[in-house]
Amino acid sequence: MASVDTRQRKVEVDDSNAKASISFSPNEKRGNSAELKGDSSKREDSKGHFTLRRKPVTFIDRLWKAPVLRQVWGVEQQSEKIDWFELFYDLIYVAMAINLSTFLSKNNNGEGILESLLFYAMLFNAWSALTMFVSRFSSVDIYSTVLQFFYSAAVVGMSIDVLEGLKRRGPFSVKAALYRMCLVLFYLQVAICIPRAFYFGV
Repeated sequence: MASVDTRQRKVEVDDSNAKASISFSPNEKRGNSAELKGDSSKREDSKGHFTLRRKPVTFIDRLWKAPVLRQVWGVEQQSEKIDWFELFYDLIYVAMAINLSTFLSKNNNGEGILESLLFYAMLFNAWSALTMFVSRFSSVDIYSTVLQFFYSAAVVGMSIDVLEGLKRRGPFSVKAALYRMCLVLFYLQVAICIPRAFYFGV
């Protein structure tokens, strides 16, 4: 529980569930006042005290939440911390590099080199596409988490198929189509929630 004293009133904030932003303007012409921002409810008692409590988060809020635009034109940028999914995703590509080098060591001829380049181009595209998305947008809802799971599972499957070369081109193509579909669904959420991101190309 945090409290702030103004000239005439005392505002109390209940931080047990979530944070809320509060701004004070004690020098306004109409007298001392407090502006309470956020999805919250406020209550004033007989002593002129405010109590602010954030509304509880529902399952719908956790299921679908608008992505956050990491970079906004004209606004000072802040450094972002690497989350667990990005670290896990990088480990997948470490395994992919090992499998691809193993395949190339067993097929060190012209055909093997061409197949290795083809697989590398597909896997590099999968890596760069998702890296571009997470660099622009931050998503923390269940919808995005499920898409991340299937996206990474598709890339893991593609990395395994690399060991057998074009003999596994059918399953490899199915997994490639799966990660592309997940990418489309990622951007579909952005198009619904942040349409200006496409207008300005950010």
